[in-house]
Amino acid sequence: MDHFQIDHIAIAVPSLNTSLPLFEQALQATASHEERLPHHHINAVFINGRGVGYELIEPHPSNVSLQRFLAKQNNRPAFHHIAFSVANIETAIGMLKEKHVRLTSELPLIGSFGRKVAFIHPSSTGGLLVELCEGKT
Repeated sequence: MDHFQIDHIAIAVPSLNTSLPLFEQALQATASHEERLPHHHINAVFINGRGVGYELIEPHPSNVSLQRFLAKQNNRPAFHHIAFSVANIETAIGMLKEKHVRLTSELPLIGSFGRKVAFIHPSSTGGLLVELCEGKT
């Protein structure tokens, strides 16, 4: 059985250019990785801050759902999801399916760093979006 360990906390931001310097200052850390993920319709920047990873995600113009999410937050940075690392994504997905946990996709997707990822639908977690990531960053 896979053990879930916290991998990172994702924060949606309307603009990486505006938000990144603020988060780097607040966390006293610098960005360690930047990635454009056109298949997820986001730009992402990772910050390693004192034992916790943070992912800032900025929507592409085509990402209506993330733009709508930010609009509900008055276009201010807001908690988006928590991510857990797992040793094997297929094993984790199988275990969750056996427990009738709803996923946003039946198959793993490719996320940041080329890692396999899956998302647990908020309806199965009381409203929280949860990402599972294979391996560690």
